[in-house]
Amino acid sequence: DRSSARVTLGEPAPTHEPSFRLDLLVPTFRPERASWLVEKATEIGVSAIRFLNSARAPRHFGDASIERFGRLAAAAVEQSHRSLLPAITGPHDWQEIGPLTLGVESRWFLDTRGAPGDWGDQDQFGAGGALLVGPEGGWTPEERREVLDAGWRPVGLGPRILRIESAALAGAAMLLLGREEASALPQIEKLT
Repeated sequence: DRSSARVTLGEPAPTHEPSFRLDLLVPTFRPERASWLVEKATEIGVSAIRFLNSARAPRHFGDASIERFGRLAAAAVEQSHRSLLPAITGPHDWQEIGPLTLGVESRWFLDTRGAPGDWGDQDQFGAGGALLVGPEGGWTPEERREVLDAGWRPVGLGPRILRIESAALAGAAMLLLGREEASALPQIEKLT
């Protein structure tokens, strides 16, 4: 009635969260383009978006930009029927990559010299991973050496050079959506 209601609980609602947790580390770049990235990365299931300063991307966001990213992520969670809001942090200093990815089982960085699609064996990914995307102009030789020395796997996306947000979404989609698609496909027996 007008002053009360009765609620009957049904079964638990599905979370629509990927089984694989992916943290996305991207360089700081123009807030308008970063906004688009936050929205789309949230829709495909990224668990965290960490903005990172590098030698070729030393930009800082204002508090208003970070708040806007949060609002966009909340709307994208609703749109995609997710249940969890991704963490959005930064900008972080380059030296924070280690602490930001502490405990992450699989680590990749997008690299024009990496083999296209060489993500490794999905059975060895573990429960979560991190994808590091380079700035416009690419990694400096020192940055590339640092991530290689830290055990990050270089992966290419093909012959074309993509903008930050396109590269980040393409890589995240391959890791998240491709993985979900593979696990959802029925096993097909070879006909003889």
